[in-house]
Amino acid sequence: MLEDREIGYLDPGIETLLERFFEKEGLYTTSSCIGRITIVEGIYPWDREEARVVFKKHGEIKGDIILKQVEIPGYENLWLRVTGPILHVVAKDRAWANWIIDLARKAGFKHSCIFSLGRDIVVEIMSSIQISIPLKIGGVLLIPYSHYDSLADLANKLWRKGVESARILEKLLEETPDP
Repeated sequence: MLEDREIGYLDPGIETLLERFFEKEGLYTTSSCIGRITIVEGIYPWDREEARVVFKKHGEIKGDIILKQVEIPGYENLWLRVTGPILHVVAKDRAWANWIIDLARKAGFKHSCIFSLGRDIVVEIMSSIQISIPLKIGGVLLIPYSHYDSLADLANKLWRKGVESARILEKLLEETPDP
């Protein structure tokens, strides 16, 4: 985590949550994202092979950001996407894994589960916050420019909701006795 912070790879706003994990004797994180707002070019925005991110921010946006992207020539299919926080946590044993899954779900991370039972027990803590809105399909704008501020407001509201869940989890990690 300290190395990631040094090179600027750590998402702004997630550091104190990660510190709570590293304070626990039975947990540590391997990857994390506080949530993000992206604009993706491709037919299917979830297809990592075919789609590409043309804009990404781990924070709030304004409508003019959307406008700038849709006006770039050559983009045939553009999607506004918002995804909530996701963390991968290694647990010392099943008791720690079950404990963190319970806390994550209490914090609003409904899609949290044991992700791997290989050499390490890996828990995936994932927000259910996710939205994909088509902006441009086949070169045709689907949403008028006059709605971009409203789209940005919606994206920001969803992103903040994810951050709020992360803060709740951070507090639960501080206050709940270890397993």
